[in-house]
Amino acid sequence: MAFPDDTAPMRLATEDDPLPLVDLKWLMCAYGDWLDVPRVRREPAYARACLELALAMPLELIRRTAERVLKPWL
Repeated sequence: MAFPDDTAPMRLATEDDPLPLVDLKWLMCAYGDWLDVPRVRREPAYARACLELALAMPLELIRRTAERVLKPWL
């Protein structure tokens, strides 16, 4: 899995391309939190809660990824 960095544009999750959400799911899983991808796609309140959880994580990569990936679902 390639990790995003400041030099490469990050893909946004869409209805046709949930891969960025799956990437975020595995990043968060490494810290013991689970992201339910189908639920994020259908429940804006759950997506918002996941974003708040991710923004509280100590790893900057998770915070930046969550902001970019989850905001379209809010």
